[in-house]
Amino acid sequence: MSTTTNPTQFVRRSSNRRRVDLPGPYDPFTLAASLTEPGLLPLAEALALVVAAWRDQAVPVGFSVPTMRRYEHNLNQFVAYAQAIGAQMLRECDPVLCADWVHARPVGKMWSANTTGQPAYGTQANRRTSLINFFATCHHLGLWDQNPGEKVTTHGRSIGRVRPLTDAEAARLMDRAAYGARENKMPAAVALALAGATVTEIAQVEGLDVHLVEQVVWLPGLGRRNLPRWVPLDGWQTTALRNRVSYLTRRHGHDITGLSLVHRGRVADQDPTKFAMTTNQMLVRALAKAGLGPADGVRPTSIHEYVANRVYAQTGSMEAVAVRCGLRSLDAAARLVTADWRARHETPAPATALDDRYSQAAAAAAATEAGTR
Repeated sequence: MSTTTNPTQFVRRSSNRRRVDLPGPYDPFTLAASLTEPGLLPLAEALALVVAAWRDQAVPVGFSVPTMRRYEHNLNQFVAYAQAIGAQMLRECDPVLCADWVHARPVGKMWSANTTGQPAYGTQANRRTSLINFFATCHHLGLWDQNPGEKVTTHGRSIGRVRPLTDAEAARLMDRAAYGARENKMPAAVALALAGATVTEIAQVEGLDVHLVEQVVWLPGLGRRNLPRWVPLDGWQTTALRNRVSYLTRRHGHDITGLSLVHRGRVADQDPTKFAMTTNQMLVRALAKAGLGPADGVRPTSIHEYVANRVYAQTGSMEAVAVRCGLRSLDAAARLVTADWRARHETPAPATALDDRYSQAAAAAAATEAGTR
């Protein structure tokens, strides 16, 4: 067995890889006994070895089942993409190939509304993280000592691409979502979104999580970003969820334990990532029925931002926004709020402060704040 190091590759460590304790570019590399050179292995075979190591916990990554499914789905797409352009071996995966795949526009009917020419920022970041952890695991298994995923950069969010709904648009959304000739899941999904649930949480809410008498619902808070919580329901949301629960009871009997509120079947049997995407498309259709879409700067995220702004307008508290949206950070809550929440706490400038540098500094700070949203 031979040992090599890679002292010349200066790259930023991934926070995700650091969290799961995978090796970095300066950690020692020991070539696997079955290889003669690093990276001299078919890419598909390398992926099979990495996924097997993750599932068997041979590598101490500690990925949850939803995370494992998402990474495996992403990496299968990457392998197909690489093979389509002629990269068959692991060592043929250079930073250019990785960047091309990370920035590749999604295809299919689910992405027909994508007019930006590039995937969403979250999709890019998710793909990049999948690559980083894949190549880091290859390093751990002695397959290859490079991590081209580290050298990929993501394109930033477009300022102003998404905005929160207005009160009139939210009212139109509720009206159109509830309009239909027969019972459907859309009103329940919209009700949960307007209560403060994310698309991932909506797919995981069970029928018994809704407490109609108390007018509250339990949201599971999936992922590192969102916390589990109880949230209140208004009159329209209670009616929409009561109708859905009544339908489930008529269809399945009084025992609806474990049944998904907005999808068929039981929550435990569902792929969280797949059903989150399905829920997202359901909300896209609801917004389209209300005459809203990407051309108006409106996406399903706009509903979540509307809830955050409504809570802030009612309470004036960023903590209340974080609690309603299940956020672990007040910074994350502040990014959802479009109101000038600094104004009520700022000290006014004295009349003698006429120097232009004060106004220029304030303008620069305001521009920076707008760019982070």
